[in-house]
Amino acid sequence: MSNRTTIVDNNTWNFTHIGTVGKIMSSDEDEAWKMSRDLDVDYVLCSFGGYSGMYVDDWAKWLCMIRIGHDAYPDLKEFDYYKNSNWGLADW
Repeated sequence: MSNRTTIVDNNTWNFTHIGTVGKIMSSDEDEAWKMSRDLDVDYVLCSFGGYSGMYVDDWAKWLCMIRIGHDAYPDLKEFDYYKNSNWGLADW
């Protein structure tokens, strides 16, 4: 519809590719920008359903991107995103 090529479209067959997107989404802005430019990304669309009550949005799935990304980027560890969070999961 938008005449744009997608990088990720709910397809998990290419773990390296999904892992790269997970790495981008979990990196600081400078690193994410560089990696996005390497993929020739112009736009990033993330859905947030919190206000509408849709809880199957990208926010709910971001830890899955990190889990998958760990295969391509071993330094990407899910636990790192718990211990400094405000979610009360520091004891995990």
